[in-house]
Amino acid sequence: MSLEVEFGKCLKILLDAADISGSKLAKAINVDPSLISRWVNCKKVPSNRSPYIKMISDYISKSIVNSYQLNRINDILNSLAAESVKCDGDLACSIKSLLLEAQGYSLNKNILSPNIKKLNKNHAAAGKTQLNNDPYDNSTHCSVSKKISDALFETSERIPLSSEDYVMVGCENVLDCANKLLNQALMSTPSKQPIMITINSKFSLLALFEEYHHEYRKKIVKLLKNGWTVITTIKFDDTIERSHRFLEDTMLFLKSGNYLPYLSNNIDHSSALSDMIIVPDIGALVFLCTKSVHQLDFSFLFKNSYAIDAFIGKFHQAIKYSHPVLYEHKSRNWMELVKSMTVFEESPGNRYTFRDGISAFLVSENIYEESLKSSESREDEMRNMLSYHKKQMYALDLNQNFYKYKDIFLTDSIERAILNKKKQDCELSQSSDEADEALLILECLDTLIDVYRNSDNYEIALIDEKLLKTYKGIFTAGMNFYLKRNHSIIHILNRKSKAMSSEDDTFKFICLSEPTITYALEKAYLDIWNRIAPVNKDRREVLAWLNHLKELVYIAYNIKNNIK
Repeated sequence: MSLEVEFGKCLKILLDAADISGSKLAKAINVDPSLISRWVNCKKVPSNRSPYIKMISDYISKSIVNSYQLNRINDILNSLAAESVKCDGDLACSIKSLLLEAQGYSLNKNILSPNIKKLNKNHAAAGKTQLNNDPYDNSTHCSVSKKISDALFETSERIPLSSEDYVMVGCENVLDCANKLLNQALMSTPSKQPIMITINSKFSLLALFEEYHHEYRKKIVKLLKNGWTVITTIKFDDTIERSHRFLEDTMLFLKSGNYLPYLSNNIDHSSALSDMIIVPDIGALVFLCTKSVHQLDFSFLFKNSYAIDAFIGKFHQAIKYSHPVLYEHKSRNWMELVKSMTVFEESPGNRYTFRDGISAFLVSENIYEESLKSSESREDEMRNMLSYHKKQMYALDLNQNFYKYKDIFLTDSIERAILNKKKQDCELSQSSDEADEALLILECLDTLIDVYRNSDNYEIALIDEKLLKTYKGIFTAGMNFYLKRNHSIIHILNRKSKAMSSEDDTFKFICLSEPTITYALEKAYLDIWNRIAPVNKDRREVLAWLNHLKELVYIAYNIKNNIK
C-alpha cells in the first residue's frame, strides 16, 4: 500500500475523531507537548521502529467512549487504510497500521525530495522529461527512465501531456488543481452553460484536507453571486456526517444564487465511476482513485474544447441517473409549495419547524379567501388553494393530539419584517389595503396564540439571530424549515443575486425525502432546540412575545388596537 497522507495530518484527524487534545496525548505517552505539536504540523516524524506509534495507537483505541467516536475512527480507517493493513476486530492494530503507513510515506518523502529535485533538474536540462505533444507518438514517453517516472510519481509532480492538458498526481495537488480551475472561472464572464460538478467519493477526503473544502465553499459562493449557475450530482451513502455536510453546503449555496443539487443512488452506472468539475469553455477536471480507497489521488485536467464537450456529455449521462432535490417557483405561482405543505401537514409524525415568518394557513377560511381574491388568482386556483387550506387546518387539529409539535421562531428577524411591512410568508398575498394586510397578520397571530394555549403537545422556542450564528449550524435567517422524519420542506424567500433581475421576486423550496438527509436535519434541529435556554421556551414568555408582535403590527400600520 502507498498511502499519500503525511504522518502529521493522519495523526491529527485521528486525534480529532477521538476528541483527544495534543496535551492529553503528550501526557499519556510521556513526551513534551511541543513534540506532539511538531508531529501534527508535519515538522517532525517519529523514526522507524519508534515505540511512540504503538503507544499512540493503544491510547487512541482505549479513549473511545461512545459510538460516535468509534464511527468516525472507522470512517477514517475505511477511507485511508487498505484491506491488507486492517486487523479484524483489533482497533488498536488497525490504527497502528495506518500510522505506520503514514510514517513511512513521510520518511520516504523526506529522503527522496532532495535527490528527486536534482534528477528533475538534470533530466529537464537534457530534454528527457518533456513529453511529445503528438498524442499518437509514444516513443518519447517510453524513453523516460522508470527511475525518473517513479520519482515524479512519488513527489506528486505535475506531468505535462500537451500544451493544454495535464495529469495531476497526489491528493493535495489534485485538490489544489480543483481550486485553481474554479479561480479561473471567477476571473471569467459567466457562461450560459452551468458549472457541472459530480461528487461520488466520500467526503472524508475533504475532511482530511479541511482547508481545501473551506476554499471550495468560498469559491462556489462567489461564483454563484457572480451569476454562474452550478449543478451538482452527489452520491449518497448512509453516513450522517456526509448528509450533514451536504445540508450545510446546500443551504449556503442556495442563499447565494442559482444552485441546483441532484442526488444519485446509482453507483453501478459508468457515469458514476469518477468525480468531475467542468467549467464550460475553461476546463474539465476528472478525478480518479488509483488505489482501493477513496483518496482521489489522480486527475486529468483538460482544456481542449473537444475534451470539455465530451465530459459535458458524460455529466448529462450522470444526470439521467439522478433526481433533483430543488424546485424553484416564482412568488406569483406558489401553488406547488402549498400543495407540498398540505401533504406535509397530513403526513403522520412529530413536526418540527424553524420559522422566519408567520404561516398563512393559520387564518380563517373567509380571510384566506379574501387574501386570494386580492392576489387576483384564477377561480380554479382559488378553489384548489381553499381546499388545501381546509386540509391543512384539519390536519393541524387532528395531528397535534397525537404528535409533538415544536416551533423555533427567529424573533428579531420577524419583528423587523413586521415593522418594515415585509411579506411574512410566501403564501401571504400582499394586499393593496394596509388595514386588510394588518388584519391578515393579526388573524394569524390570534390563531397561533389560541392553538398554543390549548395544546399540551405544542411547544415554541424563541431565538435571536446573534445567538443562532454562534451555533454555526444549518438554520439561518431568510429560511423556513418544516421537518418530519421522512418528509421535510425548506423554502427560501426573496433570494437576490446577479443572476436575477430586481423585479424577479422569487423563492425556492426544497422537498427532501432521502431518509439519511431528513434524519440529519432532524438531529441538527433538536440540537439547537436543546441548546435554547428554558426561559425562551417558557409559555408565559412565548405568549408575551406573540402579543408583543400584535403591538408591533398596530405600530407599523398605524392602526388602533380595537381593530376587528
